[in-house]
Amino acid sequence: MKIELWADDAVSLEGRQREVVIRRIHFALARFADRIARVNVRLTDENGPRGGIDHRCLVEVDLRPGPKLYVEAQGVDAEVSAAIASRRAARRVRDELSRRRLFGRRQRTVRVTPPDGVPDVPGN
Repeated sequence: MKIELWADDAVSLEGRQREVVIRRIHFALARFADRIARVNVRLTDENGPRGGIDHRCLVEVDLRPGPKLYVEAQGVDAEVSAAIASRRAARRVRDELSRRRLFGRRQRTVRVTPPDGVPDVPGN
C-alpha cells in the first residue's frame, strides 16, 4: 500500500504534522493493505488564513482489483480532517470488501426439470 500526500499551499504541513497524517491513514487502512494498491490524500484550505472549519481532506483509495473509493472530511486543521477521513475510508473499504465477499460467495444452483415427455438425464 503506497500513500501519497498532497497539500495545498495554504495548508502548513511541517515535518511532524506530515508524519502524523500519513501515520493516521496507514494505521486506519493497514489491515486492508494487501487489498489496496494506492492511497492518495489531498489536503486543502478552503478559505485561506481566515480560519474556521475549512481544512478539507480528500482520500482516494485504489482497491486491487476493483474501483476507487473516495472519502472526504472537513476539520479545524489538517490533522483533524485527516483523522476523520481516515476513519471514514477504513469504514468504506471494510463495507466494500464485505459486500464483495457476500455477493461473491453466492452461487445459485438452478435445477432444470425436463418438460413432460423428455427423459431425465442421470446426474441432474
